[in-house]
Amino acid sequence: MDRPGTTLKDLFGPGRNCCVMGIGNLDRGDDGFGVRFAELLRDSGWPSVFIAETTPENHIGRLADGNFTDVLLVDAVDAGAKPGTAVFLDAAGIDSRFPQVSTHKLSLAMISRVAIERYGCKAWLLGVQPTAVQAGAVQPMAVQPTAVGTEVAGRTLGLSPVVEKTMNLLIDEILTLKTDAQPRAARSGTRVLEKRCC
Repeated sequence: MDRPGTTLKDLFGPGRNCCVMGIGNLDRGDDGFGVRFAELLRDSGWPSVFIAETTPENHIGRLADGNFTDVLLVDAVDAGAKPGTAVFLDAAGIDSRFPQVSTHKLSLAMISRVAIERYGCKAWLLGVQPTAVQAGAVQPMAVQPTAVGTEVAGRTLGLSPVVEKTMNLLIDEILTLKTDAQPRAARSGTRVLEKRCC
């Protein structure tokens, strides 16, 4: 059993084999967070990234292929927080906060239970509070052109600037975990739980 206060660093540490599953809908604004996150992580060379989009149930069986100890579900979630706030939850937290409500066929809690019961993986959620998730959401374009959306008449179809910024900070944190041969004292206490990035 993991100790209280498990961090992202723990998930990718010695003795762990964690895969990342990006969940979301690219056509619904910030609901595309999990998919964009997974695409960027995969494009950086990170191993074991599944881009599940709106059908995580079609990818959950892939957990059997990699002898994974953990699965990190990445999705936009309504945590009742300020847009751009990141949350990091274990399976019990997923079950209590997101038991049945989902924009996907299976809720995050059900996906978590399947990962645990059928594949013996510990399930975790890295979520972000969205700004907008309606169909065809058009977000104001940031000062710098964005790499995670499609420009439409000077606006960006995709992630809002605050969610994009959070995503980039989280990607940087995970990539640092991969590249750091030795833990940095400044990063050793870094936690994502309820972290507002903007």
